Amino acid sequence: MSTSPSETARQEEEWDSSWRSLERHMVQLYTAGPLRTIHQFWQRCYFEDLWKAMGPDGPHGNYLELGAGRGTTSMYLASRGCDVTMLDLSVAGFRVAEANFRREGLDAPKLVQADARDTRLVAESYDCVFHIGLLEHFEAPHPLLVEAVRLLRPGGLQFAVIMPERSAHIRFLTLGLLRPWALGRELMPEIVRRRVRTRPRPAACRTMPMLRTGYTRLDYVAMLEGLPVEDVRCVPYNPYHPVYKSDACEAAITIPLYRLHHGIKKLFGKEPLLRTAAGLASCDLLTFRKCR
Repeated sequence: MSTSPSETARQEEEWDSSWRSLERHMVQLYTAGPLRTIHQFWQRCYFEDLWKAMGPDGPHGNYLELGAGRGTTSMYLASRGCDVTMLDLSVAGFRVAEANFRREGLDAPKLVQADARDTRLVAESYDCVFHIGLLEHFEAPHPLLVEAVRLLRPGGLQFAVIMPERSAHIRFLTLGLLRPWALGRELMPEIVRRRVRTRPRPAACRTMPMLRTGYTRLDYVAMLEGLPVEDVRCVPYNPYHPVYKSDACEAAITIPLYRLHHGIKKLFGKEPLLRTAAGLASCDLLTFRKCR
């Protein structure tokens, strides 16, 4: 299914406007040093799972990030000396990415401005096509998955973190253990919770516009039927929820506990390490390989 030029132009302007409005408040999610925010912790974990999924050939692969935005995962790959291409519809997003790469002294990746559903890139050019929080932006994700398959070399990996809408219930266990006094508001009926006065979200925490489509894990697997792919999995992903409103509290309490739990999983758990029970998952992880 193709997208009309006018629709593509509208989406490009929408994303450019969003990136411009957030650029001044942009939080750095890549870090080579200690993890200071829950978002940095998530991004490090996503990269580690991607790196492990690539196997022993990971360091020698060509990587393409679709809907790359600020390019956090690409920065981790570049820090390992990988050949990375970033693709996005927004030029303003690339400006943020270029500033991030310069700040960390990393070699700039190849930048391609294009629609992820119709990239015009050469088929079978990449060992890994990945995207973090992209599929949920589309009412019809199937064309993007078809394009990812086209771009992968035989045996290549797609790694996609999907962030759909989730019930507040997924945080109850974490809050009950680490911040039980916050459970009261979470247990309120939605209509009551909306009336409770809360502080507006800081600009740095605002997210990009997205549809948060309601596709299930089974839906994403079904979208790949008939395509030349194997080892298809869509699993509940990421049980590590924000607990405190203060980054200082997250850094002092939440992140050390999460890192301890994550470290134990590295010793005894199965990959991907962020796989979790469906009732705790904030994301889904869709992976597959192109048939050889």
